[in-house]
Amino acid sequence: MLGTSPCANYNSNKGQVQPAGNCPTKCTVVTSGTSSSQALSANQLQSLEQQAAAASCPSSPSGTCLWTGTNCPSTLAQLTSPASGAPVVVQGPCPVSTPTVVASINSATAPGVLVIENGTFTLNGSVKFYGLIYMANKQASSGPVVTIGGNSSVTGAIIGHPRQRSASVQHASHPWGEPVWSFPIPVTPHALPDGWHVDVAVVGAGFTGLAVAH
Repeated sequence: MLGTSPCANYNSNKGQVQPAGNCPTKCTVVTSGTSSSQALSANQLQSLEQQAAAASCPSSPSGTCLWTGTNCPSTLAQLTSPASGAPVVVQGPCPVSTPTVVASINSATAPGVLVIENGTFTLNGSVKFYGLIYMANKQASSGPVVTIGGNSSVTGAIIGHPRQRSASVQHASHPWGEPVWSFPIPVTPHALPDGWHVDVAVVGAGFTGLAVAH
């Protein structure tokens, strides 16, 4: 559920959403449908709340990993799952947004779980999130519920529940300008030299070109 290149191992045959919108400057992927079911049942969500309430998260006001009401996490430490592996659950309503820094939430060897029941989530700067993000979307938003800005990325999965007909994850504009491969460079087609015939032509000698040629 991302807009552009941060989608690793993308496979359209698996029903994964495809980039759409005004790419590559601003890509919004929209999933819609009337038959979609919520990924987690009310009982499963309550079980996650109980796990979060029983876990220790010293950086939160309550000392647990359950954020209630308008108490909203604002630091990376507050969004990080504890060593026990318990989830961080934000009941909200909360517009959760990370600081604009170069840092990580969880790690590749210790991924975590972030559940936001009512609210949105924005990754700023160069923040890398490792683990699972579940957006219950109890506010029934039809706009973006997760925004990945700057050089941020998610290694893991983002699961969102479209309470209305649509919900989306947005990849924000490139802060460094347009990618060079998006420049509208005019190309004039030319015929092959006389006597030339090829079944496949590989243009370029980078890793991709060499691999294809091989």
